[in-house]
Amino acid sequence: MHLFLGFLAFSISPLALASNLTTLPDNLGPYPISINTHVLQTSRNDTLAPTPQLRRLLFNVYAPVFTPDFTCPSQTNIPYMPPFTLSFYDTQLSTSYGVPSGTIYRVRLQNCTSQSSSPLTAANAPLIIFSPGAESSLYDYQTYLSAIASSGFTVIAIDHTYDAAIVEFPDGTIAFNNYPPEESNGTIAQQDYINGDVLAPLRVADVQSVLDAVEQGSIARLEGFAAGNGTKVKAGVMGHSLGGTTAILAASTDKRVVGAMAMDGTLVGEVLNKTVKVPVFVFESEGSVTSGNRVGPSFNASWANWEARKEWVVVNGTAHDSFTDLVVAADLLNVRGALPPASAQVIGTIGGAKMTNVLWRWGVGFFGNVLKGQEEGSFFKDPSIEFPEVNIIRSNL
Repeated sequence: MHLFLGFLAFSISPLALASNLTTLPDNLGPYPISINTHVLQTSRNDTLAPTPQLRRLLFNVYAPVFTPDFTCPSQTNIPYMPPFTLSFYDTQLSTSYGVPSGTIYRVRLQNCTSQSSSPLTAANAPLIIFSPGAESSLYDYQTYLSAIASSGFTVIAIDHTYDAAIVEFPDGTIAFNNYPPEESNGTIAQQDYINGDVLAPLRVADVQSVLDAVEQGSIARLEGFAAGNGTKVKAGVMGHSLGGTTAILAASTDKRVVGAMAMDGTLVGEVLNKTVKVPVFVFESEGSVTSGNRVGPSFNASWANWEARKEWVVVNGTAHDSFTDLVVAADLLNVRGALPPASAQVIGTIGGAKMTNVLWRWGVGFFGNVLKGQEEGSFFKDPSIEFPEVNIIRSNL
């Protein structure tokens, strides 16, 4: 679980709590964005639930708002997380780290509530599905998801119920993580089985349930994506850690997925032997390389199975949680220098603005190519000028 704001709050003094609220950075693309929460009741049995029930999903939609002058007449700042989730993290931080209560309540997001001048469609704002890391929340990744959306994409971020540490539904229902015990205290082989052959396929089914709902036109504000005349919706899928395994497995499983982006996660389970016929892009952290863990070897093991355009890069100065909002918030709250060593190691040395720019530009470039047919940018072949911190490990571009 990425209690990333907890590491930040650990080093914030009570005086800082009295300072102004901190709003995450402005959108990097030309469009203001809206953020809306949705709930999807599926007809699938929930195999992670503690009691028999049908699986219910919560997801956020980050979408561009089209206005004539690219501004938002009605912009509001909203809390970073819903209330019980904030309280949950606040309690965790107070009891585990001695964090002054209320620290994480300072963070805000920009939300455009103005009416868009044109409906969202696959043509003007193609669809990307995002899957978080194991035990992580969709709220951990909102900076670069918002940035990608502001460049003309509709991004749906899923909270995988009983997989995330906590999922707070609008009706007040709370679902806590309910992993099988082997996931945390079993052997490596048992953990790989749970992650790769139990959790990842369940997550792919969640992605498919959301895609089904989009095709059926049953998601408010996304009716323009509804399939007609037998056509299918097309989407890219991206994810961090276990979410990356989810993205690549979804690309091998569902023909509606036309591209997959994975960020710093070891590929385990059935995905290692799956053929992927659509483009694949994978990030690896420098921390993964220097620690000698299994992320890179798992990419190598799968490389021959990825039959379309593919690229694998390492970003200097990064650690596993550099791919979350942690690195951005550390700089915005001006606490990077005061972080405990273990926390600093978690986020790496790369600056928050630089990391957001990498994830935004490479995300927009990759999905712009697979969803819009645009050139992905010359830096995909030679990043040395624009992105000297990015090193290409393998590529067929």
